[in-house]
Amino acid sequence: MFRRNRAIAALLITLIGLSVPATAQTPATATPDTAYRQKGKWVGYVPSYQKYSQPKSDGVFRSSLPDVTSFLTRSTDRQVKAATAEEPLKESAELFEGALLDNEETGAQPRVLAVGFDEPTPALDPAVDAAPMYDPGADMYDSGAELIGDACSTGCGPCAASPAACCPPPRFYGTADYLLWWTDSMNAPPLVSTGILNQAGTSILFGGSGLEADAVSGGRFTLGMWLDPCQMQGVEASYFMLGTRTASFGASDADYAILGRPFYNTVQEQEDVRWIVSPGLVTGAVAVTASTKFDGGELLFRQAVQRECWAEIDLLVGYRWLQLEEGLLIEENTESVPAGTTYDLFDEFDTRNSFHGSEVGMAIRRQIGYCWSLELLAKAALGNVSSTVAIDGQTTITTTAPPGFTVNDEGLLTQYTNIGRYERDKLAAATELGVKLRRAFGNGIDLTIGYTFLYLSDVLRPGDQIDVAVDERQLSPESLREGVRYPQFSFRSDGFWAQGLSLGIEGRF
Repeated sequence: MFRRNRAIAALLITLIGLSVPATAQTPATATPDTAYRQKGKWVGYVPSYQKYSQPKSDGVFRSSLPDVTSFLTRSTDRQVKAATAEEPLKESAELFEGALLDNEETGAQPRVLAVGFDEPTPALDPAVDAAPMYDPGADMYDSGAELIGDACSTGCGPCAASPAACCPPPRFYGTADYLLWWTDSMNAPPLVSTGILNQAGTSILFGGSGLEADAVSGGRFTLGMWLDPCQMQGVEASYFMLGTRTASFGASDADYAILGRPFYNTVQEQEDVRWIVSPGLVTGAVAVTASTKFDGGELLFRQAVQRECWAEIDLLVGYRWLQLEEGLLIEENTESVPAGTTYDLFDEFDTRNSFHGSEVGMAIRRQIGYCWSLELLAKAALGNVSSTVAIDGQTTITTTAPPGFTVNDEGLLTQYTNIGRYERDKLAAATELGVKLRRAFGNGIDLTIGYTFLYLSDVLRPGDQIDVAVDERQLSPESLREGVRYPQFSFRSDGFWAQGLSLGIEGRF
């Protein structure tokens, strides 16, 4: 028993003796388990792989942010201690992933420098402006205007602030355009000549083709309103008018030795002429005036189908009205030789065409520069054109013998067989094509220059309603007019176009 206790005591003394030298060893022989940190320094031995390693965060940068590594630069304004043998200077700092905290600026993340400091020290680059964030489902407008859901901001800068210049317009807009347009020439048969047609030496002085006229000025005015703050739906009303376009001709015995008004004689079945100037027979003068007046209007609903900074597409649907009023007046004054009887005569043909129809169309705008945009327009309308033709004529005969003068309600090409008022309704179509170049000047003011082509498929025009076939018995007393059928009236339709340039100004408010 004593011997066993003695062996146990010897073993305990041996173990105690071994533990005392271990605590006196230098840090170079200490075990890792005895190393610890105190006041920012290592106490005991720690391997270098452990001493210089740092924990990494599980956070990651948001994918919507730009690559922040492009913003990182080495800090040059930090004061660092000299590197020691145990802590060698590292050539580059390590970038550790980390998550942005609330209220933290978008920019470089902390990087750790181990250059002689007792502890890893974060070095931050200067803060940069927050990167633009994209909200899925939102349309971004330049200069900070953002459309989110049903709310649209108005933080748009001036045109020169950016190449896009895509700020949405205010709620209301209006335009005023100066128009310089040409209209389709009126056709008419030969109305004034130097003799009987188809004979040698005879020339047509007026008529026989389109009655040419100069361009005419006019105006076009538009007022529109967006129904929602995001400019997706709107209504607009517009009206245009052209001044009266006139083609005229006048001649007398002072201008021509022979002057006449040609017609086809149905009794003799050959070309004939009513003399205005003929030596030894009659002297006089003749004047012809053709006039055209064109105007119209629209009431449209606009529906946006595409809204982007550089392109817009709108569908149009609504009502179209067009009106074409024309007249052709032929006047003559002759005096017979030598009897002294005078004839004052006129033939008048007037037409009026009113189109009413439903219209659809498309408007496209494309940005082509900082403040320039190109607009294309196409519209088509289908509806009814109501046409009216009024034919009138009169001859006043003044003689030196009683009863002095006589008035007959007929002229040369207007007789009782065709004088009257005629109306009809017919299906017709109207088409409009346009292009416009726009220059924005800021403050809601734009200047525009454009071209427009407008076509109406079916109209009645004065020159087409003239029948040059005349029964010479019409010029006789009424008792001799039995069986007379000429001149006749029949509806003769044609198309009509108008086209020209525009120079305008648009304001948004």
